[in-house]
Amino acid sequence: MTSLLSVKVIESKGPGLLLGITKNLFSPTSIGNKKVAMRYGFQAGDGQSTTRIRMNWLLSDTGKKALSTLVTLIKKNYTGYVERHSIENAIIHFLQFNLFNEGYFSDDFLKHVTSGTVFDSRTISDPILFSKQLLAGILKQIETSNQQLIYLVPLKFMNFSDLQFANFGMRFLRQDSTNIAELIKKYPYLKDFDWKSGRYRGSSLFEESEPNIPGWLIVEFDGDDASGHTLLAHKIKQLFAIVFSIYVETDYGHIHMALKEDEIYYHCPRENGFSSRYYTGIKFPNSGINALDDATLQRVSDAYQRIATLPTEMQNRFSIAANYFANSLQAKNIEQFICLFIALDAIYGKRDSTRKSVVAGIERVDGKIQQNRADLLYALRCEILHGSCLLINDWKQYDMYFNAYGTDPLQDLIKITAKAVREIIT
Repeated sequence: MTSLLSVKVIESKGPGLLLGITKNLFSPTSIGNKKVAMRYGFQAGDGQSTTRIRMNWLLSDTGKKALSTLVTLIKKNYTGYVERHSIENAIIHFLQFNLFNEGYFSDDFLKHVTSGTVFDSRTISDPILFSKQLLAGILKQIETSNQQLIYLVPLKFMNFSDLQFANFGMRFLRQDSTNIAELIKKYPYLKDFDWKSGRYRGSSLFEESEPNIPGWLIVEFDGDDASGHTLLAHKIKQLFAIVFSIYVETDYGHIHMALKEDEIYYHCPRENGFSSRYYTGIKFPNSGINALDDATLQRVSDAYQRIATLPTEMQNRFSIAANYFANSLQAKNIEQFICLFIALDAIYGKRDSTRKSVVAGIERVDGKIQQNRADLLYALRCEILHGSCLLINDWKQYDMYFNAYGTDPLQDLIKITAKAVREIIT
């Protein structure tokens, strides 16, 4: 696979940051009054378990700042998807097992391991070479954890045709699709995957003996395996936000169906035979997917094409709004209300005038909502955030709102947010 790391940029600044990390690793007896940020166990020896020495070393605040800066440098120069904690874990893991390894460094260096003195790059004859060796090993470890990822999300109901969302790495495939051959060509190990039952090399995604999966949502991207499920959940939430916003236009009841369905599990088969069963943290509206038809799916496809034409800032805003709109569909009462307002803030909010811009957006997107009504909705948001009410119907102006407008403020906000999302994608 093509490297996802822009190594040249990292190599120009990385060695200095690694020196900053190693210069601020102390033995427990030499840390003095320096503030300890992290504690790690390091191993030293010739690589054989019988000769390894396990030692605790302490990273000071200054070293932690250098580590954080190195993580940022690598993340900025990585073209796939990887989370900060995965990069940091890779760096620390490499240092733990290689920093004091005599197979990696000289005997002259190793003698400082048990001396009880401060571990400092000044004990190294060539600090720059030392840090470059470390960096090369770290980048190699990070690179090997990154790959072309594919996730297979089962659809228990699929009464529509194959559909691919261009530029978003997602597609719907029926279990008998002729396009499966294309995937197997790209991921040869998928030849061992049973698209009907969800079994992969002996493991099954489901407990029932003979499951029959009509179709699959396929999600692909380059990235870190440990971070991938986070991005997968985000992509699915965006898909659901689009689908739900379309449903609300014609059938408000579908919004509530989403709260009653089973969690999403998915396969992530790998070349080495490893297959995981993950929960995405969101719920899959089986009844809603069952109601989808080719015409509705075409609207979803059109929505993704529309998103691709938006300016980058608006694409990012929509991504956040869609994420919180999907979160709101699993939440209740004030949690749902706040998630909906975060979505509206992502779409309409402007720095230094959030209230004014969000209220104006609510008025514009829903012609039935006048300023006083929009102001009341925003006032409820503030009451909740400031702890004045624990439930929406505890709001001191609830009766006034309901009597004046004949509806619950939460129901209003669901419809308003769905319209706001739909306005962006149409």
